[in-house]
Amino acid sequence: MFLPRLPYLAMALSSIAAHPATAAVRYAKPVASGFGNCTSWANACTLLSAMGAAQDGDEVWVQAGTYFPNGLLALKDGVKLIGGFAGIESSASQSNPRANPTIVDGGGTSQGVGSSGNAPSAVLRGFTLQNGQGGSDDGGGLPLEDSNALIVDCVFTNNRASFGGAVGIRGSGSPQFINCIFRDNGDATGASPLGGGAVYVRDHGTPSFVNSLFYGNLAAEGGGAHVAGAFPVFTNCTMAHNEATITHGGALWDAAGRTLLKNCILWNNVAARGLGASDQILAGGGGAALATHCDIQGGWPGSTNINVDAQFVNSTAGYYALAGTSPCKDAGDDATLPPDSGDLDWDGDVDEPIPYDLAFKDRLRGAAVDMGAYELQCDGPCTGACCDLDPLGSCTDGATAAECDCPHCEWFEKTVCADVACVRESIPTVSNWGLAILAIFLATCAKVRFGYLASRPAARHS
Repeated sequence: MFLPRLPYLAMALSSIAAHPATAAVRYAKPVASGFGNCTSWANACTLLSAMGAAQDGDEVWVQAGTYFPNGLLALKDGVKLIGGFAGIESSASQSNPRANPTIVDGGGTSQGVGSSGNAPSAVLRGFTLQNGQGGSDDGGGLPLEDSNALIVDCVFTNNRASFGGAVGIRGSGSPQFINCIFRDNGDATGASPLGGGAVYVRDHGTPSFVNSLFYGNLAAEGGGAHVAGAFPVFTNCTMAHNEATITHGGALWDAAGRTLLKNCILWNNVAARGLGASDQILAGGGGAALATHCDIQGGWPGSTNINVDAQFVNSTAGYYALAGTSPCKDAGDDATLPPDSGDLDWDGDVDEPIPYDLAFKDRLRGAAVDMGAYELQCDGPCTGACCDLDPLGSCTDGATAAECDCPHCEWFEKTVCADVACVRESIPTVSNWGLAILAIFLATCAKVRFGYLASRPAARHS
């Protein structure tokens, strides 16, 4: 092997230190194309190569498809790993995970993505993490240790581990999860996981979950989340139809009272040994979770909390948006909304109030923020069929029931609703010609709505 002489090597290292590399975009596809040097879509490299080459300040743009890392794909400080691309875009804001699902698949044998000791500049955005298997480790889809990583617009599904089917958080870090969905993690045996069907939190730190939905998750205890340490904060989250299959805490196991819930909905969660509120949250001898402006089935201490049916649009079909008559409308507290640290609207302002809900619609409308992950988008009395059947639309846009009725499509899978049919804007394997033809077709449709790429101000509409 050829090795440069030490003086020249020292000069080279000195030059690199004095002139850091310019931030770049690295392009990744399931199969490398062209020269495979990561410099463009035409010359895209593999995901592992792109992350290996990425440096502080870089973005890695990942084309739709399924990726099998066959080991832990580690996040990097200063690197934004972004999915949801068709492979023709020129701006990160053009990514659309709904139209272009970008999947990291553990294959049922390994964890998907990992983060250890990362700063908030380590970003994972627009991915689905599925079929992860943590075995005896925490977090089947995403294990985090001493991590402050930022996780935005991600879906976690069908992951398993001893604790934390989807996510395991340990150490002193405070990672942030914004606009994420945790669904169908864990299994009915109660063995995988033992605690936290979706999330397991231990040790120290203050992990946070904002505008996030937990449903269909299973664990022996803490169907949605198991808190064994740290001080997690859930803001405008919806936890529904999660199950503790052996003991307590259908939504949340927190025997020490470490959890803070703000503007959240906990409804229709069940526990094998639950009764009333304990179906939703386990309160142990160490204290009870603190909740404010929440709707918790069975009731929970706090003058601003309510115990009234949240009135989801169609929970059996995965629609956890609110019906027009929901008591959760305008029942939250604006003051508890966090800043837009995930830059949901791509405007670069991370200090503004968070502008969108889980469906990337206005987070602030009416008299006050709604409880739960979704903000009701109706302008005035909610009598329109679109509001009842398609909560991602508006009552005042003149849509008819036939144009909006997609009751069997979950919001993150639906991009276009037309004539009672849910179709995608694009499919990762179609050609550029196919995309162009589809774009022309969509442009001619009078009622096509794009719920993800809408650029709308965050100001409240009354």
